[in-house]
Amino acid sequence: MITDNSYYTSLNTLQEITNNSNIVSLISVKINNNATIDTVNMDIKNQYGNELTTITSEDMANTTEKTMSMIDSATTTISLLAIVIGGLGVINTMMMTVFERTREIGVLKSVG
Repeated sequence: MITDNSYYTSLNTLQEITNNSNIVSLISVKINNNATIDTVNMDIKNQYGNELTTITSEDMANTTEKTMSMIDSATTTISLLAIVIGGLGVINTMMMTVFERTREIGVLKSVG
C-alpha cells in the first residue's frame, strides 16, 4: 500500500526483498496520548539493554541540525577561500602587468 510517499508492506515481504530473513532493522513506535517519549524510550532501553539502539525524534532533529550547521560552515569557508584566492589572482595579474610595462612606461615618459 502506498500513501504519502511511503510504502507499507508485511515484514516477511520486506525481509525477502532485502535478503534479511528473520532480521528486523528498524521499528517505529507510536505512543499513547498519556505516555511521554522519554518514559517509553527509557523503558525500551531498560528492557533490551545493548541489544538495540533507541533514537527519539528529538535526537534525530538535533543530529540533522548539527549536520546542516557543519555543511553551512563548510560552504562558508569554501566561499571565503575562493574569494581570497580570486583576489590574489587579480592582484598578481595587475602587478605583473605593471612590472612588465615599467620599461615601456619609462620610455614613453622620457620621449614625452
